Amino acid sequence: MAMDRREFLQKAALTGLAVFGAPLTARAQTINAPYDGPFWIFVNANGGWDPTDLCDPKGRANELARDPVNTYMTSDILQAGNITFAPHALAPNISHADFLAKYSSRMMVIRGIDLSTNGHTEGLRHSFSGRLPDGNPSLAAMIAATYAPSLPTSYLTAGGYDPTMGLVGATRIGNPSVLQTIAFPNQVNATDQSMQAKRNFQDDIVVQRVERYRAERWSSLMQHQRLARVRTSIAELYTAGLDQGTLKKVSELMPNPLSRDRFESQAQIALAAYKAGATISMSMGFGSFDTHGNHDQSHIPQMGQLLTKIDFLWNEADRLGVADRVMLVLTSEMGRTPSYNAGNGKDHWSVTSAIVMGPGVPGNRVIGGTTERVAAMKIDPDTLATVDAKDPNGVMLTPAIVHDALRDMAGVNDDFRRQFPIYPEKKIDLFKA
Repeated sequence: MAMDRREFLQKAALTGLAVFGAPLTARAQTINAPYDGPFWIFVNANGGWDPTDLCDPKGRANELARDPVNTYMTSDILQAGNITFAPHALAPNISHADFLAKYSSRMMVIRGIDLSTNGHTEGLRHSFSGRLPDGNPSLAAMIAATYAPSLPTSYLTAGGYDPTMGLVGATRIGNPSVLQTIAFPNQVNATDQSMQAKRNFQDDIVVQRVERYRAERWSSLMQHQRLARVRTSIAELYTAGLDQGTLKKVSELMPNPLSRDRFESQAQIALAAYKAGATISMSMGFGSFDTHGNHDQSHIPQMGQLLTKIDFLWNEADRLGVADRVMLVLTSEMGRTPSYNAGNGKDHWSVTSAIVMGPGVPGNRVIGGTTERVAAMKIDPDTLATVDAKDPNGVMLTPAIVHDALRDMAGVNDDFRRQFPIYPEKKIDLFKA
């Protein structure tokens, strides 16, 4: 039984899967074609992470060092190839050393990104749209709108920065059982796929009859409508929804049972949807990094948990056979100060870092840098080498420069790029081989 978009939205509303539709005029801007590109996942470390506790490590020289950036020693900093990491390891999380050893060969680290703000809302918008003022969609939404604006689950969101500005509908993942309920609307308990629990509301012959009547009604509406715009709208409303076969495929690709961890189950659903051809991009968040007090006791364990979640995501992508087609952008709305405050916490800082992994990303590469007190440095726009902040030929890395390169890599629709400009100081190919 096919599922039209209206029915999809009604069932989503009843079961907790929030779908925010885009105007039909926005949906018509791009013609869909079979998508064979990567699945773009943008993850925000909610609250403002401290890159010096991860991918831009700053240790202290000795026990007597005054006002240290961190309490760990410079001599303990981890390194794999060109990438250095802070030396943290707290069970049961994956250690920084293990994560670095496992992923450094496919990881690019971008350091010293100047956000020009230390506010949560502004920093989040700048980090994930490429522009500080309000009014730009997330890059994830732009990518989904470029390739499949009419899919109800083209753009998934589970936190992070997710405005669409009307380019595409956003499907918010809430209750993980929602997808099974929508995929098997005739089953009494769709979340239990055991043979004993498979009871239907209606016999198959009734379901087939309903579908036949629906198809006949759609055909009748089309035959009696002469206005081209209305006919187009009717056709889009009927064909924009996922058919039941696709939804079933998504449900069948998900592990049973799903992880009880919220982030992990959201990743499982999203990766299954991508594998089934139903999803292009996703925004996620994982957090509690806003550690104004007791930074080391709170922030460092959270960083370990974040890496554990990212490791889980890649393992799930491996299970589904799509790891070579996943593009991950991991960053945060701000950094943390290079000093501890009176409560042993760290406050907001306008310089951050990002980790990018996926097809086309040169691994084992670091671009940009910061001083020992975490001030952003410039890069040579041609060689990408780090240069002093006073170098007249150097360029300060900003979200606009990073997003301009990501837009190029993603092949974002030119009309969308003109509609939502980001104004990089200079065009720099950060991902050139």
